[in-house]
Amino acid sequence: MRVPLILCFVISLVAGCSTSMQETRYDSKTGVTSTTKYAPYFQTRTLLVSDKIGLDLIVDVEKKVMPGLYQLQQSLGALGPGDLNATGLFTAYVTNLTNEPLSLNVSAMTHQRQSVPGLPVVVNLMPNAYKKIVLGRIGVFSYATKLEVEIVYCAGSETVTRTLKLRRLTPEDIEREISAWKGHNITKSPAFFPD
Repeated sequence: MRVPLILCFVISLVAGCSTSMQETRYDSKTGVTSTTKYAPYFQTRTLLVSDKIGLDLIVDVEKKVMPGLYQLQQSLGALGPGDLNATGLFTAYVTNLTNEPLSLNVSAMTHQRQSVPGLPVVVNLMPNAYKKIVLGRIGVFSYATKLEVEIVYCAGSETVTRTLKLRRLTPEDIEREISAWKGHNITKSPAFFPD
């Protein structure tokens, strides 16, 4: 009896720490209320070097809330200004789309004048492979649906500065992505990096 009780508590605690977001809109003209759910992360996929190096950048939204208490505060309208803040964990999946080893030097990444701490970093990529790099945490807005991140990188002799636009996906977006790419080898497909 004790083990299932502890398991239920842990599951409810994890569920309470979830940072999935729900947005409700009311259309006064039609009287219709619509609800959109969003994932607990932001994402963008882009080619850093045309047909050679792809980046899948994910920012997980981390926010600690007490189960039950958070819902009570929310229902009473007593969340306070601290509810707007969360921590974003930046993780990069860098993919080599070629048949030869490549190197990528990421010198900086910023969001709202905050520098992501795990940089600079040199990523050495094996042919047709990817590498996961956990870059670190900085502050993000809890209820954002988009993030803008500036990245400075070099693959060869040219240094490039770009602004990446990360989106917070809906469950429908995620399902479409899974269906579209299930069974495909992304390390051979530049189309996987559309942004």
